[in-house]
Amino acid sequence: MARDPWEELAEALVHGSEEEFVAALTERMMQLLVEGCENPDEFAAIASRSRELALGVWAERSREVTAETEAAFMEALSAEQEELEATLAEAFGEVPGLTARGQNEVNQAARGMSEILGRQNVALADNLADEWWHATSDAVTRIQLGDALEDVVRDGARRLAAAGLETIDYRSGVHTTIDAAVRRHAITQQNQCRNDMLVRECHEYGVDLVFTSAHYGARPEHAAWQGKPCGLDGPCEVDGVRYPGLVELTGYGTVTGLCGANCRHRLTPYIPGLSELPDTEFAEFEAKYHMSSDEYYEATQRQRALERQIRATKREIALGEAHGADMTEDRYRLGAQQKRLREHCRRTGLPRDYAREQAYAVADKDGAGVAIFHQPRALTAKPASPSPFVLRSEKEASHTFIASNGQYNVATVRDVRRVSIKGGQTLYISDSVSQEYQADLIKQFRKLPKAVKATVSTIEVVDYNNPADPYWRKRYRNFTVSAATGGRSIITIYAPGLSLRGVDLLGLIAHEGGHCFDDWWRTAHGESLSDSRPWDDAVSEDYRRTGNTWVTAYARGSRSRREDFADALKLLVRSVNRHEAQAKTRNGTIPVSTAYSSRFDVLREVLDYDRSH
Repeated sequence: MARDPWEELAEALVHGSEEEFVAALTERMMQLLVEGCENPDEFAAIASRSRELALGVWAERSREVTAETEAAFMEALSAEQEELEATLAEAFGEVPGLTARGQNEVNQAARGMSEILGRQNVALADNLADEWWHATSDAVTRIQLGDALEDVVRDGARRLAAAGLETIDYRSGVHTTIDAAVRRHAITQQNQCRNDMLVRECHEYGVDLVFTSAHYGARPEHAAWQGKPCGLDGPCEVDGVRYPGLVELTGYGTVTGLCGANCRHRLTPYIPGLSELPDTEFAEFEAKYHMSSDEYYEATQRQRALERQIRATKREIALGEAHGADMTEDRYRLGAQQKRLREHCRRTGLPRDYAREQAYAVADKDGAGVAIFHQPRALTAKPASPSPFVLRSEKEASHTFIASNGQYNVATVRDVRRVSIKGGQTLYISDSVSQEYQADLIKQFRKLPKAVKATVSTIEVVDYNNPADPYWRKRYRNFTVSAATGGRSIITIYAPGLSLRGVDLLGLIAHEGGHCFDDWWRTAHGESLSDSRPWDDAVSEDYRRTGNTWVTAYARGSRSRREDFADALKLLVRSVNRHEAQAKTRNGTIPVSTAYSSRFDVLREVLDYDRSH
């Protein structure tokens, strides 16, 4: 389906000088990160000017972005005004032309759009400077601990690639990407301005009725009223026909209603006997795509989600490669994402929209100094390993435990005893831990899904803090100490003093067991379940239901799909064991089993997990 003029305007604003600004900002901060890695002793001095430099990039380019935004907006809205007046003139025989009042409305709307974009860009620069500090302090710490510069730069590129697009609405606290924010504001602002002009013109011509446009694949809430005539100023009767009011029918004026956020529906004057209402049956489209309008909407929403993943990965690759990092693994990930999109389009009959798959703001410079946008290429996805996951033997697990003690030189762990858990797992625990806590630990572990328990070979309880805590303290805000770690079949619980009093053992073990299961899935299937298409679908469905991208504050703080997956499993296990938490959503506080039912459905299916576990 062709893009409408409003989407064309949004694309024009997103690209051009705005995209060049975002590219320049990200590149400048990436240069500072590399500079900090190469000169760790100068990190403090570099950090002191990072925010000033970020805001300076906007100061350098703000005039150009503002002028381009206002010019494009005024051109589009003037055309809308002329089209609107021509529609009315066809019915009433008058063509007054664009009035001074109308021109003033257009000018105000254009200035309003440029002011919104300016605030979003300042927030973008401010947020990136903040994330740069965390990413670079993290990177410098790793360099000092002996990590390779190339690995550190690669991980820094991944973090700044995402942060370099994220802006914040300071009134709502909502984080969104700058390109998505510009598109949403452009469509919304233009729509609102056009309809304000329409209301004024209808009042001048004495038109009481309007109708909305209609399009195949409208969001279901809007599909219910699209294409229907209604009273402009409320319920009314015209020529013996009763019409509902515009506000009552469409929610006009609200964020979720007509002309709200991202709404593309237009209002048009309705003259009974003259105006032709739009088709709302969509027989031609249903025959072409073999889907109802609602099904088409869901299919396109899934396509948009897959396209966002591809854009994000391409941006990470481009930024990393520009600074000499080996992004091979990321290119394999890109290949897997593109494969999922191809399969989706083949299954639904939807065409690929390659423009939506392009990485945003990843500019190089050609010989003349002009920005050119580099789009990375994918590598064919690695074949899945045909061999099943093999649990470590007790001998290997014991060696791992002893090696970890030796590595961290922990002299306080003495008299470690080995306890076999029914199911083949081994618990290594100090004699200093009471029998009561040992029994409780085993009891809680047995509550995990069988499939998760099968991927855990070893549980360690150790008498020291996680040696990597300084690293995580720099990376995550409000981080204190690690309670446990998990992955590659081993769960380690950090219990200085060997006290487990007050520890949520069920939640702790479920979360770390989720990491072990996710690692097993990657070994068996070639990709982590947390990176898989079913999980992507579930996250998207839960977001549409709740407005929440992450299941917990911890997952949101880490911004990690892996941590989100592990916390989702924790919430499910606690829910099954009658310790259900509540989730705050845009629709109020509801049980997590309702809020995140799509994630829970995926977990129940792959784990074969229910109350009889």
